Amino acid sequence: MKKPKKISRSLCSALGFFLGLAAFSGYTENAAATDSSNGSTNLPLAGVSLKIGTSGLFGPFSYYSEDGSTLIGYDIDLINALKEKLGFEIEGGIEAINYNALTTSLEQGRLDLAAAALCATEDRKQVVDFSEPYHDSGLMVMVNKTANSRITGVNDLAGKIVAVESGTAAHNYASKNLGKTEIQVHETITTAYISLEQKKIDAVIQDTVGCIFYIASTPQTECELVGEEFSKHEIPYAIAFRKNFEYLSEFKTALAKLKADGTLDLLHDKWCTLSSQKSLQNLEESESDHKILESLIPILLSGLNLTLLIAFFGIIIGFAIGSPTGYALQSKSKIGRSIANCYIWVIRGTPIAVQAIYIYYVLPIFIPSLRTSSTIAGILVVSINSGAFIAEIVRGALQSVDEGQKEAGATLGMTELQILRHIVIPAALRLATPALFNQFIIALKDTSLLSMISVAEMTQKARDYAGMNFRVIPIYTTLALFYLLIISILMVLQKFVERKMGNMTLIHSTPRTVIAKV
Repeated sequence: MKKPKKISRSLCSALGFFLGLAAFSGYTENAAATDSSNGSTNLPLAGVSLKIGTSGLFGPFSYYSEDGSTLIGYDIDLINALKEKLGFEIEGGIEAINYNALTTSLEQGRLDLAAAALCATEDRKQVVDFSEPYHDSGLMVMVNKTANSRITGVNDLAGKIVAVESGTAAHNYASKNLGKTEIQVHETITTAYISLEQKKIDAVIQDTVGCIFYIASTPQTECELVGEEFSKHEIPYAIAFRKNFEYLSEFKTALAKLKADGTLDLLHDKWCTLSSQKSLQNLEESESDHKILESLIPILLSGLNLTLLIAFFGIIIGFAIGSPTGYALQSKSKIGRSIANCYIWVIRGTPIAVQAIYIYYVLPIFIPSLRTSSTIAGILVVSINSGAFIAEIVRGALQSVDEGQKEAGATLGMTELQILRHIVIPAALRLATPALFNQFIIALKDTSLLSMISVAEMTQKARDYAGMNFRVIPIYTTLALFYLLIISILMVLQKFVERKMGNMTLIHSTPRTVIAKV
């Protein structure tokens, strides 16, 4: 009987051993899976969320696809390749920002990094950090072949009108080396190309790959490249990072791996050679104006939502600012009048574009808590700007109220507050209605200037789409019709409200009637 017991104990021990081994094995597998999911093994930045920016208007490095909302290009593929290597997440998607504002956004911490064919110049290295170069490009001169400008290269540009894009290597080169040349600096390269097509300028200087992209994607162009490539190896493209970026070494290591395994060479062959642009040429030839409009209208509608949002809240907040300010202008308080006059003087004396740049880029340098989104900044700009003009509208309306009405109210025993509430304000509101509607229309149109701080309203959406296919006639004509339709609706609404308010007889607001109600 003892022998079976020994066997049973042995079997139980063996079973316990194997169960324990299995449990330990399962634990290690789960731990390995957990470590892998957390990115501790192969993805050093797993779980890290980064704010990334690009240009969106510089093909073939970053531009919009046919749908007008999806960013594509060399830089976009590069970011995605780095994401696969490192495992980071992109907060809110890649943000398209005006090229010359990318460095400022990095300096202020609005972005963690930017990939937009940025040249690692010594000036930029003072405010941002750079990776090792991932692409090397030179500059080329582009002319209109029907203009007979006799330009055969960069040495023939003296005395000519030459266009460059703001903040680019071409801009830097022209400023330093073309002293006898008239330089036109354009906000986007698209408008520079259009000016050359229309023979308003003599030449454009741009990165070689950008010139190739434009010629390949615009089959009806009259532009051509002349001369040899210059400034080769002097304008390397690199990824820019905000100062003291904690993951800079990881990105440099990942970029070195992409270079070693041939990924960068594949990206160059895909995006930066003349042969790689043939598909673009075939695409553009097949696109009719009708097809462009089919893609453009949904894009403009998405921008319209933001345009109306900013204009609506801007005028509401502006009215809240302007009404007490307008009342203060005619108050007995010297301090109140001085503050109101100073506010109106500053706002009316500066362009709204300058105000937008100052509020979005300059003030956050001194007050970091003011680093808001471009949409919030846009609402703030329109509110502050509208408030100054509404203050003058309110002041004029208050002064236009018949003094006899006020005196009659006082004679009937009304208090000063009752006179203001029941006589002055209703009468002033009727007088101010046309001007207030006009100010709302102005605010709506002013939103088109907010593209300077990368607000994706209608005008910015149209510019982005034009930067993809350069078909400016149907695009900007449609944009103009959109604005005309919206403002026409507002004008009809204005007439309706004025007519309704005009039908109110004065007897409804006479002091005697008000006293009866009070």
